Amino acid sequence: MERDQLKNEKLEIGPPLRLMGMTWLPMLIIFFLPSTVWAIVFKIVLGLFVIGVITAAFQPLWDRYETMGAFVTMQALWFAGLLWIPESLSFLTYVFSFLIILGIATKFKQIKRINKGLGPDLRHNQ
Repeated sequence: MERDQLKNEKLEIGPPLRLMGMTWLPMLIIFFLPSTVWAIVFKIVLGLFVIGVITAAFQPLWDRYETMGAFVTMQALWFAGLLWIPESLSFLTYVFSFLIILGIATKFKQIKRINKGLGPDLRHNQ
């Protein structure tokens, strides 16, 4: 009975985008905070939060979303690269932007395929 409900359940794009946003927002805050003592402590806390989000993306809860941990990790790395590249390597802005867009488009396609029943059935772990 429970397995039948999981087969009929359609996956949404919201959870991957939320996890991606949960890594991007703290990184933006870290980037724009000054280098005072209180801000450095806050940056460390936010950095630990980002690491926690990335670690949580590898939990069995996300098995249905096929490579969720890799998606969140790579989006966080590409966004960090986008924020912290030096001006001498400004052409990398286009590369990182392309990789971010390509990663999101690929996740949309994976979820669409899983909802059609074409992806691997990872729901047996539930």
